[in-house]
Amino acid sequence: DAYAAAELAAHVNAMATFPTLLTGALLPALRRGGPGLVVNMGSFADDGLPYLPTYGPAKGFLMASTRGLAREMACEGRDVEVLGLRVGLVCGTALNDRPPSLFAPDARVFVRAALARVGCGRMVIGPYWPHALQMALVGLLPAFLSEAFVARELKGRMLAERAKMAKDH
Repeated sequence: DAYAAAELAAHVNAMATFPTLLTGALLPALRRGGPGLVVNMGSFADDGLPYLPTYGPAKGFLMASTRGLAREMACEGRDVEVLGLRVGLVCGTALNDRPPSLFAPDARVFVRAALARVGCGRMVIGPYWPHALQMALVGLLPAFLSEAFVARELKGRMLAERAKMAKDH
């Protein structure tokens, strides 16, 4: 399917541009005071996914920006932690109303895990241990297997979403 240019731009703006601009606007206050915390939400998909042409690249940009800002704060000796969270599937959100499971926690469980990682000393992490395990296991698979799994899973989700939208209209 083709995506409208405005739709693609809006997605990049929401996922990458807005958080970067917001952080930039708050940075003077963070630099003056201390301690401070910046948390950016990334994704397992930060290297790109089929059927989601802007999501992965926007999240990849945000995680690269997170690393850069974390290094900048360290170079300046600022007491500002900059933390990027690589996130998998989370339930109980506006975009996912499925029931939670071990590998797809509800938002409250995920947030508790994320906040528990503040101060861990890393710039980018998978804060929820089952998500981190998923990332590690996928990283061990041969590329052709992980690519086939991701493509099948996302195509199935896309088709299910389309069917739901058609039923709702």
